[in-house]
Amino acid sequence: MLNFIAIIMYAAVIVACLMARNAAVRRGAKADGRTFAVTAFVFAMLVLSRAMGAEEMLHDILKGRLLHAGGYADRRSFQEPVVIFGFLLLFAFAFYKGYRFLEAPARFSCVSIVSAACWAMAALAFARTVSWHTTDKILFGTFHLNWFLDLGCTLAAGIGSAYYVHRTKLPAWGHRTHH
Repeated sequence: MLNFIAIIMYAAVIVACLMARNAAVRRGAKADGRTFAVTAFVFAMLVLSRAMGAEEMLHDILKGRLLHAGGYADRRSFQEPVVIFGFLLLFAFAFYKGYRFLEAPARFSCVSIVSAACWAMAALAFARTVSWHTTDKILFGTFHLNWFLDLGCTLAAGIGSAYYVHRTKLPAWGHRTHH
């Protein structure tokens, strides 16, 4: 049931991102349009992943290969640096995008939020797929941080995209005229 709900929410984000991309193209804001297109693509991959169980399949394939090669017992020796590097890279990029939000003029803030949410979702999908023991305890432990991160990033991407569409419909980007 949770997979189905996640797929529906991801699909809503895709629709919002495509609408925001079209609004950006109409405004001539190519960089904004690329951000929304990439985010729609990432969420489309998440839909496919959820629908096909791709994260679990890839996890099982990687685990099976390690077991077959006899490296499963030693997996932490090479898994830790890869996971740490991957996390640092993806989360650093997400934080960079979030930082740009703080420095950006108000009209760009929703684009930065959407971009940061997109990269944070990519990092979360990476973490779930690699399934490192330490991150599994954090993500799937008592507090189910995985759910909060997934829901938060999904809502941020969807609401940020919808807000962009709303704002681009205003006459002077944020300045309503009263008739």
